[in-house]
Amino acid sequence: TVGAFTGQRCELLAQVCYPLSPEHFMARNWQRCAFAVHGPAARYEALSQERLHGLKLRSLALDSPSEEIHCWMTSQVGAGNESFKTSDPEAALACHRAGGSLYFRAPPEASELLVTALSQQLGMSFGALHSDGAPRSEVETFVSRAGHVTHWHFDFMENFTLQLQGKKRWKLKHSGVRVPVRGCTPQWGRSSEAVRNAAEQQAKCHAQHAEGDFDPSPDEAFWQDAHEVVMEPGSFMYFPAGMWHQVECEEDSISINVSIMGQTWADLIAEAVRQRLLAHPESRAPICMGSITHGREQARCLLRLARRELAALTAPDLLPRALALPRIEHLTLPTASETANGVRLATKYRRNPLAVLFRLHSHRAGDDDEDDEEDLSSEEEQSNVEEEQTFEEEEQSGEEDLSECAQSDEAGGDEDTMHDEANNDARSPSIRARGLKRKKTRDARASAAADAHASRLRTRCGDNERLVAASCLFPDGSKRCAEGHVPFVVHVSFGSEDLGSLLRVQLDTPAPLVPMLEWLGSAPTNFSAGDAWRAINEANGGSEVNGRVDFPLVAAVLSILEDNGFCRRRRKQSVRQNAA
Repeated sequence: TVGAFTGQRCELLAQVCYPLSPEHFMARNWQRCAFAVHGPAARYEALSQERLHGLKLRSLALDSPSEEIHCWMTSQVGAGNESFKTSDPEAALACHRAGGSLYFRAPPEASELLVTALSQQLGMSFGALHSDGAPRSEVETFVSRAGHVTHWHFDFMENFTLQLQGKKRWKLKHSGVRVPVRGCTPQWGRSSEAVRNAAEQQAKCHAQHAEGDFDPSPDEAFWQDAHEVVMEPGSFMYFPAGMWHQVECEEDSISINVSIMGQTWADLIAEAVRQRLLAHPESRAPICMGSITHGREQARCLLRLARRELAALTAPDLLPRALALPRIEHLTLPTASETANGVRLATKYRRNPLAVLFRLHSHRAGDDDEDDEEDLSSEEEQSNVEEEQTFEEEEQSGEEDLSECAQSDEAGGDEDTMHDEANNDARSPSIRARGLKRKKTRDARASAAADAHASRLRTRCGDNERLVAASCLFPDGSKRCAEGHVPFVVHVSFGSEDLGSLLRVQLDTPAPLVPMLEWLGSAPTNFSAGDAWRAINEANGGSEVNGRVDFPLVAAVLSILEDNGFCRRRRKQSVRQNAA
């Protein structure tokens, strides 16, 4: 039975792909070939009742985070479908009553369960999230009428489909493009410039990534040997990214599709190199050349720099231990330690070139971010009051226009697939208001769950951990600094275009350790544990308040920083190689 996921039940991945074990599924099917299994209709009863409003269409539409609902009607002129989008759920429901089919994102509670559990049990870890913690994946709801056909196309995400009501006939065939970065959507035709541009963008990617010749719009003969699968209530199917599929509804149908997306290795490595290049002013400079020859000379120098920076990176630099989920984002450094955990004065460390450590001077003990923002001087407050009085009328008159502009900006994106068009977390004001109470309830449950298992966190999800919501992946998201401590922060891997950090850890630091962290923030690339110990005691020397810091405490702090990606121990072999 697939439903609420608790520590007393097997993993969600094991539930959906039974009788295959997750290990067999990952070895034989994941990113390779489709897999379907059929079960009783009651298999999804708990999921439908607990997370999908008992499949009541009105409730599903009103609770969808999609800003617009996609509607399809069978064309009365020629073959195919006519489609449009509406932000009014009532209009979409009227379309469905008139024989139309609908597509929108599933309620947040369903997404929290399915996206969070599946992405982590598949091993996607931090790559399943954007740098701000938002999930990359989503759950789509398809409410389709009998006779509706979605013509041949393929997607760039991994797909897990659950058939809840009605019957669908699927046809599938490999495309020759494994793990594509764009979908292929010939069913859109070439009706507009936007669609033609999207098709051209897809085609250029597939021309480089396909295994052999690739035809973005095959003729009928190509589909003759396609595989067929009939999905009925209780059926489950996985099909990989890049697999052609066509879907025909034989009955009125409701199904959900979990579209799993993650950060690519190419992005992780390329962003690391970009971060290192941005550390050099010549790489940060805009392209400025007197001629192509002059430009090529600059490019050759920067390519040599890029090769050096890439060669200096190591796997631990890219993947510090603390990057795995679930993850603690806020730590209080110890005030004492009785063991050095194998660290000696001569133990050598190397700073991670992708990490920085610095003090948060804007924080005060006992204050959170909101308090600091409100702590304005009287002069600033007076200035703000004057600005509010000056612009109050303009803000009121323009509030609606600005809101519409913001929604329009957020809704923009590629037209690569039908999924992209609805990949937006914004919700209409009416839906947002209705969701506040549910969000508070979910947050309270998630907080209680996090507190319950915070003492037994592991580095990976699974093994019957209570993984029920995205908030479980970050057990302590508080930014409040402990009383009498000074906040420092470690940022690791922030080479993306938006400079978001893959790992951010706040370190609440007791006063005696502050000089050590300040020294480490500007420490040389290679240093020893003894260097850090001497630096802190030289800074604290003679201080009646701080006194002498014992070496085991310094060793404990270095171990914490190593776990959180700031530095790593240099093994004896690498030390000898460097010396040679």
